[in-house]
Amino acid sequence: RKAAEELVKTGLSAAGYAKTLQVRSLEEVLYLFEGGDEAYRRDRRHTHKYHITIFGTPGAKGTWGWRFEGHHMSLNFVIRDGVVVSSTPEMFGANPALIDAGPGRSLRVFAAREDLARQILLACNDEQKKQMWIADKAPDDIRGAAAPQAVVDAAVGLRFADMSPDQKKLFRELLGEYLSVMPAQVVKDRLKAIEKAGMDNIRMGWWGESEVNKRHHYVIQGPTFIIEYNNTQNDANHVHSIWRSLEGDFAIPVSK
Repeated sequence: RKAAEELVKTGLSAAGYAKTLQVRSLEEVLYLFEGGDEAYRRDRRHTHKYHITIFGTPGAKGTWGWRFEGHHMSLNFVIRDGVVVSSTPEMFGANPALIDAGPGRSLRVFAAREDLARQILLACNDEQKKQMWIADKAPDDIRGAAAPQAVVDAAVGLRFADMSPDQKKLFRELLGEYLSVMPAQVVKDRLKAIEKAGMDNIRMGWWGESEVNKRHHYVIQGPTFIIEYNNTQNDANHVHSIWRSLEGDFAIPVSK
C-alpha cells in the first residue's frame, strides 16, 4: 500500500495528491450515510478500494503506462523513455460535493472549479450571456465517461477573446485550478499545447441554473483539450469533472 501511494504521488502535484485523499475520504462519509447491510456497504465504500494497473514494462527506455482508478477517480499516464507523454483521461469527482457541519467545519473538495466558473457566468453582460448560457436545463452527467477517447461536439459558448479583462482573469484562474493537480512538467506541456493552438478560440458554455446548490454543467473546449464539469446528481451535491485531450488520450493520436 505504501508503494502504491508513492506511485500515485509521482503522477500528481502535492495539491493533486491532497485532492485524491479528500476524494477518497468521502467514501467513509458514504459508508456512514448509506443504508442497507453493513458488510455490503463496507465492501462497496472504502477509502482504500482503489486499484493500480501497470501497462507494459516500467523502465527508463521504451513505452509503458499506469492507471490509478476507483470511485470518482481515474488517473492515466503514458511514459515514453522516462517522460510522461500523456496524462489523460483525467477524472475527479466528489460525493457529497459539500459537507456542511457548521461554521469552520465544511468541506467542498472542488469549490474553486464551481465558484470561478459561476463568477464568469454572472459577470456576463446580456450579449455575452446569450453566447455562454446554452440552456436552462443541465444534462444529467458528463459525456463519454467510459469512452476510450473524448466525446465532443462542435465547441459552443463564449469565446475567450470575447471575455472582459476580469472574466479572462477568472478564466485563467479556473484553468489553473484544473492544472494545479498535475506535476510541473505536465502543466508545462499542457500550457504549451494550449498556447500554441491559441487561447482566443477556447469557448466556455454553461447549462442549467446559475444559483448555488442548483443543477448546473459547464464545458470548456479548445483545439487541444476539453474540460467538462457536472453537478446535477443528489440535488446538485455530486460532482463529476474531466480533463481530456482532443489530440488523443492514452497517447493515441486522434485522426482529425
